[in-house]
Amino acid sequence: MTADIRRRLLEQLWCRLRCPSCHAPLSGEMTAGTLICATCRQGYPVLAGGAPVLLSPARQAEFRTVLEDTGGKRMLKEYHGFGTWRARLRSWIRPPSIVYDEAIARKYAWIYDTRGEHTIALSIGGGPGRENPRVLNLNIDAFDSVDIVGDGCNIPLCDDTCDTVTCNAVIEHVPEPAALVAEIHRILKPGGYAQLMIPFVFPFHAYPADYQRYTEQGILGLTTRFDRVELSVLTGPTSAMLVLLREYLRLIVPGGNHGSMRTVLNGLSGWLTFPLKYIDVLLNQKPEAAGLAAAFYYLGRKR
Repeated sequence: MTADIRRRLLEQLWCRLRCPSCHAPLSGEMTAGTLICATCRQGYPVLAGGAPVLLSPARQAEFRTVLEDTGGKRMLKEYHGFGTWRARLRSWIRPPSIVYDEAIARKYAWIYDTRGEHTIALSIGGGPGRENPRVLNLNIDAFDSVDIVGDGCNIPLCDDTCDTVTCNAVIEHVPEPAALVAEIHRILKPGGYAQLMIPFVFPFHAYPADYQRYTEQGILGLTTRFDRVELSVLTGPTSAMLVLLREYLRLIVPGGNHGSMRTVLNGLSGWLTFPLKYIDVLLNQKPEAAGLAAAFYYLGRKR
């Protein structure tokens, strides 16, 4: 995506902002780098990079507390280290991934381009980086590539704004998943697409917090307001087993979850077991794989 197209898409989003406190459309009145809601007069800062911080004061304090907890600190360290030479070096020396993901998202990559250069695709929890060059990111902090700092359960956009909304590996980290899905439905235009990637058999990972897992039936119950386009295994049973094995090794080895020992155990388990993940190429085709899947892929369409 060219910088000019992204600028025009961001301008469209700015015209569709709404106040997270009173839910009135934001007029765009700016005073000393602060967006002012004409209805409730609540102010929201606009960061130096141009991203507005559209969080209610209470929610901003809540997120700050979560990010200062153990899981939040780990997440912040990794997110703020994105793109640095240390991060690039780690990516070179780390072992291959021990999970095999089906290329389902690639099959449906057209959801980012349903209206050509006018497509508004929003990623909730997006950043650092972009899952697709066309996507705009919303997150709870101003990480790299974040276009709006906001709350997925109170998205600061007016109704019927987006053509596509993605929420990949985020639902498990939200205490009110039904509210998040309802917000996705609200901001989608009729006929718009919602893409979700949701874990099932997967270890606890506070990033910054961790609340739930979903079966296929649970996902269908969560997404009743959408027409299902796809629901299938994304990451299969062997991958789930390998991830659990890695966590188990770190648990039984003294100090296995700390410092260099964690790095060593991750490296050993990764290099020794990663070839096994390709068993999922066969297992994922079986209906029973859904009972042990590490994660599911869901694509729904707003009626």
